[in-house]
Amino acid sequence: MTNLENRILGLNEEILGMELGYKQAKEEYVDLIHHAYVKNNSYSRLMFVLSASSFQETYRRFNYIQQFATLRKKQAEEIDQSKRELLDKREVLKQTQKESRKLLSEREREQSRLINEKDKQNKLVASLQKREKELKKDLAEQQKKAAQLDQKIQSMIAQEAKAEAERKKKQQAKSKQSKKTNAASNKKKTAAATTDSDLTARFVKNKGLLMWPVQNGTITGHFGNQTHPVLKNVTTNNKGIYITAPKGSEARCVYQGEVTQRFSIPGNNNAVIVRHGNYLTVYANLTDIYVKVGSKVARGQKIGKIFEDSDNKNKATIFFQIWKEKDLQNPEKWIKRK
Repeated sequence: MTNLENRILGLNEEILGMELGYKQAKEEYVDLIHHAYVKNNSYSRLMFVLSASSFQETYRRFNYIQQFATLRKKQAEEIDQSKRELLDKREVLKQTQKESRKLLSEREREQSRLINEKDKQNKLVASLQKREKELKKDLAEQQKKAAQLDQKIQSMIAQEAKAEAERKKKQQAKSKQSKKTNAASNKKKTAAATTDSDLTARFVKNKGLLMWPVQNGTITGHFGNQTHPVLKNVTTNNKGIYITAPKGSEARCVYQGEVTQRFSIPGNNNAVIVRHGNYLTVYANLTDIYVKVGSKVARGQKIGKIFEDSDNKNKATIFFQIWKEKDLQNPEKWIKRK
């Protein structure tokens, strides 16, 4: 029971006691008035005083009448005072009950608000749980595609490394027979070797200065282990970077080189590999490819159109990698900071 309820209970008990006292006082006063009326009908107060047998008796009767009148007046005043106190207590009770009803109404509104808030929270939790399931499903699909992409690219990089090794082996074999070749031929081979070496050196010199593989874009998937932005305790390991650009964006070569591979990946569209001496750059998620294997490409040359995702407001996202032969690099350390 609350303090307010205890107070109302106490006031009710107090008022009940006052009502009983008031009723008793009224009954006593009525009896007193009735007694006086009966006496006044038998003989008048004056005759009552004058009919005394002695002066002392007359004085006593006079005092009795005075005291009786005073008593009647006092009792009347006490009854009036009791009535006023009773009315005051009833007013206090009325205000207290009004306050109690107000507090009760506020409590009911608060309970209703809390119930509505709880209902909203439950709906939000259910929505988040549903969203979490959808996100996990989407993540599983993305990871599956990423694994397929990674496997395909690694296979192509391995092929590229093998082809490069064979090319160098043939170069070395030919150099052993340099005595049988003319001076012009030797100069040509030396120039070719120097060109590859120079291209590698220039590419390395541009680390942190390479242009982006798309004109206007934002990195939406960073390199390496990344915490999922929504799902707790979930990380992804990106083997490259994802750059999201506006609709209609095209991939461009970050540095001069030679196209050595172009291939398709189920669920990930098409990809192109460009060699820059000992380094390779990979451009994936292309719908159209503009260059052919063996083509020389310049810095900034467009090499293909990026796939537009209808589930992401038709934005175009390219997957970009940099390799040093078979060693994967962090592209964010190579491209120019914006």
